[in-house]
Amino acid sequence: MKSSFKFSALFGSLLLAFFLAVIPLRIAAQPSGYCSVYPPEPQGTYSYVYYYCYGPLYYGYIINVKIRDVATGTWVLDWTTGADNCYTFTGQEAKLKLGKSYQLYFSFYMPYSWYCQYITQYGYYSYCYGLAWLDWNMNAKFNDANEFLGVQTLQLANWSQSTCTGNYGPFNINVPNSQQVGKTRLRVAHNMWGHNGGPGSTGCYLYYVYDYPPYYFYYYAYGEAEDYVIEFMPDIEATFPNDGDILRANETYDGSDANHPRPMVRMGSTQPSGAILRYRIVGPKPSTNVVYEGLDPSTGSIDINMGGYRQYNIQRARGTFATSNGGFRANRGGEYRLQVTIGGTAAPAEAYPNFTVAWDNDLSISGVVSPKTNLAPRFMKYLRGQTIRVIGTFQNTGLNNITEFYATARIVDPNGVEVYNRQVHFDANNDPRYSPLQPGQKIDLEFPSFQGTVVGVYKLYLDCSLESAVDQEAYNNYLPRQDEGDYTFEIAYEFQVKANRVVKPALNEQIIGNRPYIPSGEFKNLGVNVASDFPVRLILYKLPDTLNSVYQSTITVQDIQSGTYNTRVVDFDVFIPRETGQYLAKLICAHPEDPVRSDDTVWSYFSVLGGLAGTYRVGVGQDFPTIDSAMNALYLRGVSGNVVFELTDSYYQVKARTDVEPSAPAWDFRSWILNLGYNADLNTTYTVTWKPSTQKSLTKGSITIELVSPTGKGIAFGQTTKPSNVYSVYYEYRTKGSISRKYVNTPGYIIFDGGPQKSIKLRLVSYSRGGGQAIYLGPGSHHIQIKNLIIENANSNIADKTWLPMTAYSPVYGFTYTPDTLLQGSNVFGYSAGVTIRSYLPYDNLEREQASIMGLDTLPANNNLIEGNEIYGFGYGIVSIGYGQLWRETNYVKYYNYNNTFSNNTIYNVKRAGIFLGYEQNSQVVGNRIYNVNGGSTDAYGILLGGEGSSSYKGYNNIGISINRNEISGVSSNIGAIGIKVEQEANVLPHPYLGNVLYPDVAESMQIANNIIWGVTVGTGNAYRAGIHLLTARRANPDILAYFLTPKLTGYYSRNDKIVNNTIVISPNPGVVSAYPIAGIGIQHAKNTLVMNNAVALMDMNVDPNNQVYACLFYQGMMPSEMGLTSDRNAFW
Repeated sequence: MKSSFKFSALFGSLLLAFFLAVIPLRIAAQPSGYCSVYPPEPQGTYSYVYYYCYGPLYYGYIINVKIRDVATGTWVLDWTTGADNCYTFTGQEAKLKLGKSYQLYFSFYMPYSWYCQYITQYGYYSYCYGLAWLDWNMNAKFNDANEFLGVQTLQLANWSQSTCTGNYGPFNINVPNSQQVGKTRLRVAHNMWGHNGGPGSTGCYLYYVYDYPPYYFYYYAYGEAEDYVIEFMPDIEATFPNDGDILRANETYDGSDANHPRPMVRMGSTQPSGAILRYRIVGPKPSTNVVYEGLDPSTGSIDINMGGYRQYNIQRARGTFATSNGGFRANRGGEYRLQVTIGGTAAPAEAYPNFTVAWDNDLSISGVVSPKTNLAPRFMKYLRGQTIRVIGTFQNTGLNNITEFYATARIVDPNGVEVYNRQVHFDANNDPRYSPLQPGQKIDLEFPSFQGTVVGVYKLYLDCSLESAVDQEAYNNYLPRQDEGDYTFEIAYEFQVKANRVVKPALNEQIIGNRPYIPSGEFKNLGVNVASDFPVRLILYKLPDTLNSVYQSTITVQDIQSGTYNTRVVDFDVFIPRETGQYLAKLICAHPEDPVRSDDTVWSYFSVLGGLAGTYRVGVGQDFPTIDSAMNALYLRGVSGNVVFELTDSYYQVKARTDVEPSAPAWDFRSWILNLGYNADLNTTYTVTWKPSTQKSLTKGSITIELVSPTGKGIAFGQTTKPSNVYSVYYEYRTKGSISRKYVNTPGYIIFDGGPQKSIKLRLVSYSRGGGQAIYLGPGSHHIQIKNLIIENANSNIADKTWLPMTAYSPVYGFTYTPDTLLQGSNVFGYSAGVTIRSYLPYDNLEREQASIMGLDTLPANNNLIEGNEIYGFGYGIVSIGYGQLWRETNYVKYYNYNNTFSNNTIYNVKRAGIFLGYEQNSQVVGNRIYNVNGGSTDAYGILLGGEGSSSYKGYNNIGISINRNEISGVSSNIGAIGIKVEQEANVLPHPYLGNVLYPDVAESMQIANNIIWGVTVGTGNAYRAGIHLLTARRANPDILAYFLTPKLTGYYSRNDKIVNNTIVISPNPGVVSAYPIAGIGIQHAKNTLVMNNAVALMDMNVDPNNQVYACLFYQGMMPSEMGLTSDRNAFW
């Protein structure tokens, strides 16, 4: 940074300053010492460090950065950049004025259009982020208060179009009048796939970090960051007199010539109407008497109207040094101070330059060259015993030459003892080294050197005595001046490290029991040299016991610089407090060459709080006023016992936190909640229950919870690396894989219970064109209970969405999964459901890579209960889809959802099916009432299991499902209507040494029992019907009979299935002559099937005589005797 310019007005030489230093002034070089965004600078030791820059190629780079002056509309920065790296220090500079407001804008570009199209297809991940930081206090860090300017989210793609460029802004920059003058850095960043910004963020790790100390450090840069230089300047550009000017006594400065300018102030811009200027001169120092004060020429007020002026020349003034025409004429020499303030409607500004009025004879001390002060900005230290030069600057501030004077330097040690007193004799008459000092001339005089052995802060005093004349001004013969602070310098040991403070936990901080916590401590280098490779330790005690620690961690500190940036905050190992109560923290450093041990230890106290336990009421005026506030507490504190949230209000609205995570559901239960669920160590199981209050439980639907979701997800559970609750453990430690991977899963044991009256109504407000799911149990969801709720859809546009997500396999890409909403061309495919359970691998390569690096568990959904709910208005009532098969080590393994129960639900007014299951094992579909399934132009089912395969995707199969005691009616379609359909599609996969292998690899063992099916109708004669249809997948064929009779995989049979005790009535279809197959029970390609005690009635007599299938029991396959078909005690009519 440039230092302030100083100009002289002596002997006709006057230059006006274009930069005026106002307090506080920081003098430093170009701003440096900032962390690099890329390559990263890992804090710690790792065996392997990997980092990849993908930004300029695929994910976009910054192309333009602008800063606009809000008041004038002009651009103070407008810089165009190219495809550089993932991090660039541009060196470009913008000057921002104190007291003014600015707005930051920047834009980016993605060079590959194909990638834009790719992210369009996966709309959940089509977001990017613009972030900005400004280092206000110029300490080469971005994590101080207010230094994070904000984050803005852009959606690059929607379901109809995508764009390859984007603009961020405005980010508001309001420069306070008290801002330090000087240079600092602005950092801007464009990021895909999330960000690591926010208040307190370092601005260093902007991209995805997967941190596994001490082994691996992965860093993936998906964007670009750029640094710019910001110079803070006062809006006052110049004054007369200016800082350091020397004026002649008894001469009038009224603008009469160039050597005698009029007192004035020049601003950086024309001032608005109503701007007020105050201008006064006080002195001579140390006096603060006002000797000159500017006045408004019209009113005579000290508040001068400066509106419309950029430069204002004082026209009228008062005071002992004021002339009749507003000029300045001093009749006494000395040092004076000009006080300028700007106010009124103008942005506040002030300046306090010091200047000199010259006597005939005046010698002054103007500064110290050496020793350097220990104060800001350099914080210089000298080594104990080091030879220190002592040099002072002396100036002739009079009008006559100076030929002789004495200069004295005194030094006082930290104990107050004078340890140095030396004198230099300046004698231009007799010493050939010196020439007479001309008016205004300066000279640096060097005293004998000094060595100090006592460590600490010293004081330097300089004085001078004019011998060649009588000095007419004594005030400036001393440094420091009598009204100034001491001039200090510091002598230190070569190595001295201080344990400065416990940063985390801070003094009296309350932390949460069983929640991982990263303690940290700050260490300060008080020595001269860099302190490197020394151990530091943190010890924690559970009070009152201060002998036996509950935690110890020792870390080796790499480097702490001396001078300006002489502190370092060190993170210790993770601490998980297991008990509540009061704690003591002891921070210790132990540099082996540090001779001072008294500052090696510092203490701090903190406390640990427990989790939630008991019953809490949620509503206006209750324990928690909103659902969001209750959720924040739940994720922050976890539980320490069973928790019940009672809902007391009639209406709640929960909105997706898309500002945190664009793919967020409306109500997010994903990732870990502390202490919830089963604890094997304590053999305890804690649950969280949401239920109506006693008063609300008396009435059906008395509570409405509106789930507002841009992505279509209502309440979501399960494993995730993208939780939207910022209080979750995973979110807090999302960049530290060694911690976060333990908290990515759900602990389960969450209960929603509307009570016997079904008092809670969930209303999904989906803004997704692709569909929506009111309740979504994602990967790893287990022991979730959804009971006695009313679940409805508020968006009729998604009620007919029935395309189900699929999975595929290829030798190149392995197993891949489609998202819940898929865009192909201009078509949006998706589905809507009241309840969805879905297990899947991440859709995109980045998330799959992240999951692989973190070693995330592949956990099917299991042991969930969906019971007693009333569901309507969706494409499906309930959908459950497992992973299917995945490769593990040396073989394929089935990852099917399992042991889930779907019971006693009432499902009606749905489009395609009441219940759909795929890749499900040992689950139960029991006691459900399903009616009014209106397929229209799509097929319709009461209960649909499996199938859905195509040339692009694997079809689904199921194992060991019990379909029992369900009642199904009112199933209608113009394509095909079936009460219960079980379609098993074999998945054939290549094995490296077994050839092709087939799944299911065990008997399917489906049980269809005790169901009642009636009212299955079609709207056209070219539509098939069945009560129960058990079959393997069919080969596509436009001929309906050929389609039904041709298996997709010859030789595959469903095994050990049972169809027993069912009642089926195929109702008449008035006005429709049925030409397509009709069957009460259809069985195709099955082995060892038991059909017993079923009652089947075909009541529709209006059948085309050419219809080849009209049967109570239709069977296709090998001879029953060979395939083990048992059909007994059935009643057909």
